[in-house]
Amino acid sequence: MVSEKLMEGYELVDSRPYILLLLQQLMQQESLLEISYPRTDSAAVSTLLRIDSSEGVLVFDRPYLYPDPLPNPGGEKLMVSAHSQANHLLFETTLVAEVEEEGMPCTLFRLPQRIRYYSSRADHRIDTSALEVTLVVSVAAMTPLVARLRDISARGVYINLDLQGRVELNLGDVVGVEVLATSGCSGEFRIKVVRIQNEEDSMMNVGGEAILENSRQQMQLVHLVACLERTALRKQHGKRK
Repeated sequence: MVSEKLMEGYELVDSRPYILLLLQQLMQQESLLEISYPRTDSAAVSTLLRIDSSEGVLVFDRPYLYPDPLPNPGGEKLMVSAHSQANHLLFETTLVAEVEEEGMPCTLFRLPQRIRYYSSRADHRIDTSALEVTLVVSVAAMTPLVARLRDISARGVYINLDLQGRVELNLGDVVGVEVLATSGCSGEFRIKVVRIQNEEDSMMNVGGEAILENSRQQMQLVHLVACLERTALRKQHGKRK
């Protein structure tokens, strides 16, 4: 089972729509799942075949290296661990029943009410172009400028900025960035300019590396990235309906 210390690095998701979105990602990517049992140190391997939200169950293929005897339905809690892209999910569930679907042995598990969610966001960039996230960028002693966030990770941002001919921006410059509240997502930090791509007139695309002075600032940025990713997932899910 996963230790409480490790759990501290995970974000708790208890919103049913977000839980379903995260599980749908696992299913679409055919991610391997590891199922840990309380009576053994070994883990069974399975995949998520179907989500039955109306019945509140997940349909797995029958896990490889399944223990014998089986856990009692509704009894012992099992820990499921899975990777989806750069994300890692953990959740507890219980066995519901063993069934066959189209001649394939399957196992039903209870749909979790909470998921622990961790993303290795250092290299995982979130495309925010469809969210129209507004930034306030402070350059030197000038009046702050308005910019658009194009993508973000725990290492930095890529923004679209109009300098309006009032200031010159160079590689290595340090500027302040404030993400204005978007669906409850907001944050403030500094970046070092590491990339400049000029466009028409005074418009430019700027890549910035986040300057984080302590672990608290790092965690705040990680939470901001997570918040924007959930907003993007929700918008994407809404378009599919």
